[in-house]
Amino acid sequence: MTTANARVPLDINISRVDQQARQHWFSRWRRHYGLPDFYCVLDVATTGLDPAEDLIVELGLCCVHRGAVQIRVQLPLNWTKEATIDQPWLRRRLARTAEAVERSRGRPTSRKYPFDYESLADAEQSPQEALDMFWGVIEPLQDAGCCFVAHNGWAFDLPFLAAHFQRWLSRTWKVPENQFLDLAVLEKASQCDVFPWEDESLSEFWERARQSRQTAVHWSLYEHCLPTFRLRERHDLSGLLEHHAGFDAYLGHLLLEDYCRWATGDRLPTGVAC
Repeated sequence: MTTANARVPLDINISRVDQQARQHWFSRWRRHYGLPDFYCVLDVATTGLDPAEDLIVELGLCCVHRGAVQIRVQLPLNWTKEATIDQPWLRRRLARTAEAVERSRGRPTSRKYPFDYESLADAEQSPQEALDMFWGVIEPLQDAGCCFVAHNGWAFDLPFLAAHFQRWLSRTWKVPENQFLDLAVLEKASQCDVFPWEDESLSEFWERARQSRQTAVHWSLYEHCLPTFRLRERHDLSGLLEHHAGFDAYLGHLLLEDYCRWATGDRLPTGVAC
């Protein structure tokens, strides 16, 4: 496993000029807001985009201290035996989401949606059991000051987790804005050179940067970050289930470690200019 301290030569698909600009941006972010060395990357796979209606089908996390992975979790949720869930709706929702994820405007994408009704039925944990196990991991981490991290998590993963903890466990969960990093927003903002205003809260910044629009700016985990940072080539990902929540959380860890290298002045050597 490559950690932030390994200092091995890297080869990524970002030009030297772009790397210098990104390094400056992340150095500035570190000076103003810091970057964590104790963090937990969260990821959820769901049946859709609406936390009030859709369901989490898999939970994943990767907890890291000083570059070394301490805890990795991947928990599928078996909704097929939940009496309050309309099972024909669940089948349709899974099929519709698979189509939306794997095809865009009639063309295949690089993304996969590895969940269907049968795979959910094979999961050992009920939704309540899986959510309670996940809560049992993240609650003490939050109490210990761990920074939570997610890729597009401010708009997606955090609302889904909060809604499910409330609905299925009757527990309230909220992450303070100074205890959270959104990797998708950092990737986008560092390309656009968008930075928090002097009187802007981090939550306001996550939302403003997330909604900003510029051409030739990309932040998708699979379609941009994975190939651009050459994460498959630079790290041993064998034995991990791609497109699952645990795998995506681990990718978030690898991406954040590269951001930390930029922030501390350790330039990532150039590959093919993108």
